[in-house]
Amino acid sequence: MEEVWKWDGHPVEDACTLAEVKRVMRWAWLGTDEQRRSAIRNSHLLDEVFSALEEVGQKLGAGVFHSETRGEWDIRFRNIRWHGGPHFDRAVIAVDHSFSHPDYASAGWRTVTLVQIDGDWKLSYREGFCRMVEPEVEYHALEARCPPDPNPEINEHEYPDAIPVPRP
Repeated sequence: MEEVWKWDGHPVEDACTLAEVKRVMRWAWLGTDEQRRSAIRNSHLLDEVFSALEEVGQKLGAGVFHSETRGEWDIRFRNIRWHGGPHFDRAVIAVDHSFSHPDYASAGWRTVTLVQIDGDWKLSYREGFCRMVEPEVEYHALEARCPPDPNPEINEHEYPDAIPVPRP
């Protein structure tokens, strides 16, 4: 029988944690280059991906990928909840979010995860950032891809071991 962490699936209710989750999400997707790098785990590996996303943003003329227009967007949040376990030190926060802009129809809802690294919440590398952006760069026929995770032991999944960790 699987042991379940007692908070698994429960809403995050602590105001400080909620504020930090929202800040990390805004910085990761809508912030300056420096803010994005500070908000995403393993961001030091993503130079090529960030460049490719900028190229996508320039081609489209707008969007969350273009450095000149990222700040025009906002993020809506719902269902921010604890996931992970069974041990508290493998806790993950799952966040349902949607991008919004006054000139465009709202985008659909997506779920990403945040993990805690050295006491700081970060958008997860595999399940938060790479899973969201790689289809975009593939669609636009760009070569950039997220490199293999050098720390695959870090749990980023809503349910540990439910999604296989890619191995190099």
